[in-house]
Amino acid sequence: MKKTAACSATSAKSTPRPDPGPAAFYDESRRGWLCDLKNNEKGRQAFKPKDWNQFVIKAQGGSIKTWINGVCCADLTDKADAEGFIALQVHSGKKGQIRWRNIRIKQLGKGK
Repeated sequence: MKKTAACSATSAKSTPRPDPGPAAFYDESRRGWLCDLKNNEKGRQAFKPKDWNQFVIKAQGGSIKTWINGVCCADLTDKADAEGFIALQVHSGKKGQIRWRNIRIKQLGKGK
């Protein structure tokens, strides 16, 4: 899928990792953290532990942005990958319950 899609999902009831924060950008096995929420207190506080949270991810051209519960969390410009996958990932760890609901994907026009 080309990087021109917007995803809106009501997401898991879980506790986020304290750093770099929920809805941050990580490039697995290559460049590491590309954008974190260390300097975005509102973004870190937007996540509601043990409650449903709405995540919105907008990828259009080289622009990728995330929101949690209507609060802008991360805004990244990265042209490294023109195509990719949309995936829901759960890392192993402590016992817990992960749930997703109301996942929607919308095709957007080409970005700048």
